[in-house]
Amino acid sequence: MTVLPDWVQVLGALLTPMIAIGVAVIGFFQWHTNENKRKQELFDRRFDFYKRALSAYEEFHSERIGTTEAWEFEYFYIEAGFIFGDDIVEHLRNVSQNPKRDLAWFARPFEKYMRLK
Repeated sequence: MTVLPDWVQVLGALLTPMIAIGVAVIGFFQWHTNENKRKQELFDRRFDFYKRALSAYEEFHSERIGTTEAWEFEYFYIEAGFIFGDDIVEHLRNVSQNPKRDLAWFARPFEKYMRLK
């Protein structure tokens, strides 16, 4: 039977934990990348919704009201419930109560959702 030098035995003993640490580091970076991608995709969906809702809000306060289906905010309630909180759904329900066209008022509740945290 051949006896291996001590340094070979030590390296052999450390190989498994080193591989495990390497796999854990790779797994962490994959998770971090996927988390950033998820946040970016959610932001894109929210921003697209915001642009469509803003367009409908502007139509609601213009002479074009009723020329397209976009101005009817009822269509936005369901979608808003999936990608925003209840506060945005309530905000959209209150659009008709704001008699003047105020883009800052309309955009204010969306601000907290438009950040990539």
